[in-house]
Amino acid sequence: MTRLTATVALVLVAASAGWAQTPSAHRFIQVADGVYAAVGNGTIETRATAGVIITASDVVLVDTNITPEATRRLVADIKTLTDKPIRTVVNTHWHYDHADGNQVFGPDVAIIGHVNERTTILGGVLK
Repeated sequence: MTRLTATVALVLVAASAGWAQTPSAHRFIQVADGVYAAVGNGTIETRATAGVIITASDVVLVDTNITPEATRRLVADIKTLTDKPIRTVVNTHWHYDHADGNQVFGPDVAIIGHVNERTTILGGVLK
């Protein structure tokens, strides 16, 4: 019985040490000071590389990802780089792998894109 107790205790200690945590969904490649490419690492489907720009006061995210869940994971992964809030999202274009995660952000986050992109998205292209 002591061997079983020791094994259970080891599993609990390992889990609390982080072995059971959800792994990062992105790896970050620094391309300049405070500028990163967020590349999916295969733990969740991402389909596109996002850009992360850390400014003096906040974060600018370039493209949001393929799904809301992938975007939530991206936001969580960005927190490993900085505790600054994401205040701006820039969409390069309307394709779902670049803009479908926009819905994760509330009204306190500005989403910037071309007026034609807005028209296309509001017209239901992502449904």
